[in-house]
Amino acid sequence: MSTFQTLFTKMEDHTLIITINRPDKLNALNKQLCKFPYTNDYPDYKPHITIAYVKKGLGKKYLDIFNNKSL
Repeated sequence: MSTFQTLFTKMEDHTLIITINRPDKLNALNKQLCKFPYTNDYPDYKPHITIAYVKKGLGKKYLDIFNNKSL
């Protein structure tokens, strides 16, 4: 896994996520799961772990706290 390096700001809150550096197995699993009926609001699969939703404007504060912390 990666570090706490990403802040998603397109929603009404800020979202702190961990990006996955080696998503090979997750991509393969997603490809298999896509064979089943489902709905999806996002055009691309981007493996990640959502850590927190914080109030807009506070995301950078928490990102700075957790940045460069390896998991």
